[in-house]
Amino acid sequence: MRGNERGFSLIELMIAMAIATTITLVGITAFKQWGEAGTVEKAARVVAADVALTRQHAIQRRETVSLVADETNRSYQIRSAGGVVLLRRVFDAANDLPLTQLDVRLPGDSIAFNSRGLVANAGTAQVDVGRTGRTQRVSFNALGRTRIQKQ
Repeated sequence: MRGNERGFSLIELMIAMAIATTITLVGITAFKQWGEAGTVEKAARVVAADVALTRQHAIQRRETVSLVADETNRSYQIRSAGGVVLLRRVFDAANDLPLTQLDVRLPGDSIAFNSRGLVANAGTAQVDVGRTGRTQRVSFNALGRTRIQKQ
C-alpha cells in the first residue's frame, strides 16, 4: 500500500486467493480420503455384525444358517438350511456402502453356523472388504467371535 490509501492492491488480493485455494484443495483431498476410509471401516463393521446375526439365527432357529457370498456382485445372503433368505446385503454403487472388493476366504464362499452356534467350517475364516486401495479384514473363529484388522 502507498501512503495513506486504504485497501489492498490487486497483487495482495491475488496472493491471498492463491493461498486460500491451495488450502481448500488440500482440505478437500484429505476429506475425500477420510471418507473413503470411513466407508471401508463401516462395511467391515456391517460384515462383522452380519456374521454375528447369522450365528444368532442359527441358535434361535436350531438349524444350520449360512452367510453365502456372491463376490462377483459384492453381495451376500443369510440363508437357513431350508433355503429361506433371512437377509440380503449388497455393497454396490446404488447403496450407501459401495465397495470394490468382497472376498470370503472359505470353501464355497460361505460361512455356516450349526444349531449350537459353532462354525461348521473348522478354523479361522476371513472376509476382506475394500475400496480404492483400502482393505479391512474381518476374521472370526469357530465360536463366531469377530475381529477387524486394517490391511
